[in-house]
Amino acid sequence: MSDETTGESEALAETVHDLTKIFPNVAESVITEHVHQAHTRLHGAPVRDYVPVLMRRQARVTLAALVPIV
Repeated sequence: MSDETTGESEALAETVHDLTKIFPNVAESVITEHVHQAHTRLHGAPVRDYVPVLMRRQARVTLAALVPIV
């Protein structure tokens, strides 16, 4: 596993963890699904440095559309 992949894997887990605190009424499986979908959309991004930030932002926006932030 490359450092790039390791960093993104860590960012995935961290994003899920953080979003479960922001959206406590949303099942972790739903949050995980949204985070993975956001990551998949960025698969071909040429500059990987920004993927974790963009993934987190995109997942948070889609989750906020489902439920209000507590």
